[in-house]
Amino acid sequence: MRKLGVYLFFILTTAGLFLRVYKTESIPFSDWDEGIYAQVAKEILQNRSLDTTFNDAVWLNKPPLSHLLIAASFKLFGFSEIASRAVFAFFGVLTLALLYLLSKKILAAFFTIKSSHLALLPPLILASTPIFLERSTTLNTDIIIATSYLGYFLYKDNLLKKTLFLLLGVWSKSLVGFFPLFIEPLLWLQKKLNFKTLTKKVLTLIFQIVLASLWYFYAFAKHGQYFIKAHFLDQIFKRVAAPIELHFGNKWYYFKLLWENLNWISIILALALLAVLFDFAKLLLKKKFASVKDKRFVLFSILLSPLAFFALLTIGKSKIYWYLLFILPLFLLSFPYLFAKLPKNYRFFAVLPILLFSFFQFTKQTYLFKPNIKIGNKIKLAKCINKSRAQSLAFLVNEDERKIRNVLEAAQLQTETSFIYGGSPSFVFYANKKKLTYFYKIENFLRKFREYEIIALSQKDIPLIKGTLSDYNRICSFGEWEVLEKKNL
Repeated sequence: MRKLGVYLFFILTTAGLFLRVYKTESIPFSDWDEGIYAQVAKEILQNRSLDTTFNDAVWLNKPPLSHLLIAASFKLFGFSEIASRAVFAFFGVLTLALLYLLSKKILAAFFTIKSSHLALLPPLILASTPIFLERSTTLNTDIIIATSYLGYFLYKDNLLKKTLFLLLGVWSKSLVGFFPLFIEPLLWLQKKLNFKTLTKKVLTLIFQIVLASLWYFYAFAKHGQYFIKAHFLDQIFKRVAAPIELHFGNKWYYFKLLWENLNWISIILALALLAVLFDFAKLLLKKKFASVKDKRFVLFSILLSPLAFFALLTIGKSKIYWYLLFILPLFLLSFPYLFAKLPKNYRFFAVLPILLFSFFQFTKQTYLFKPNIKIGNKIKLAKCINKSRAQSLAFLVNEDERKIRNVLEAAQLQTETSFIYGGSPSFVFYANKKKLTYFYKIENFLRKFREYEIIALSQKDIPLIKGTLSDYNRICSFGEWEVLEKKNL
């Protein structure tokens, strides 16, 4: 019966995630990340190269693994929203499975509970959170990082398996993928070390790091200092030091985000973490330096590891909601630990409200999910432009985008790629033109637009080209946007 409950849980959650993906079939890729990742993957196929580009511009924001997976989906099923999103539903299911197995392993180590429905509590809670459901049904790298962390900790004693999960994380999300390596020195302390065994373990760790860093070596060899600037300085270190691209938030940003995803269950999470901290402190006080030899020391470190990561997120200046997904599964591992400490006869009644609330939230957001299919004017515009045989497009961004650029540049909150997207990366994907140039400066647009077969601009900017309107046909008009095509093409 216990196994039947586990199987039923994974059947229902898997079906729910893929059903949610199916229901988004009519929803175009969203801005920003989905549009970026879809276009990068498309260009991998078009260029027949592992080098990542966006609109033919070198794009080094992320390592290529997630984009290669999307490209593989495009290759097999065509440029399909539903098929590419299903890739991430697979990672969602894998995350839930790894979380269950890790939870089960921790319960067995601390409480000698070999098989318990308590181990299903973390994946059920996670499956009910908006951030997990969104990231499991859209193009992103964040659900892959969650999978990577759980897999590494689950297989911490298996070099091959944990290295594969390390590669999965680093090759998808870069430096943040190295986070699980903090556990390695703790594992070394579990056993007696001499110079030979310590040297072997250090060399093994170096091998893991070098193997995971192969993309860095390749990208630096090909792009040199531009790679260092675009990837490390802009996308990693600058995000810590400044609210890049207007990702503002105060010190309570991630606390509020936890509440938005867990609601009243956040209170129980706080109690669970306190229980873990209390027992860890008791172990340290009782065994002092010898505590590092206790197998529970490593498990306590895993349970408490999201607190350190959470602190780093809070200190960082750029506040981005999907970062929480990296560590949310690790936070949830504390729930079974707390409830396993209760008398067996009381556990069911203590857990029941969480089970009911989580199941209701999951059902509402999957089986009863009704997507808001609202297609923006830029996507309508892009699909209209896609029908034209013309292959070159000059796009003058509107006044709002021009102001945003001025603000970002004045405050030095831009990155190397901030202004290659024109305010809508998805537009590039759906317009599907060989040459698409965004113009943020009017004078540059007026000097160059005649070189293009199609021009797109807002109605407010139409007077800028009034003298040449007779040379064009209006082919698309949505909202504020107008698209003009040269006559006699």
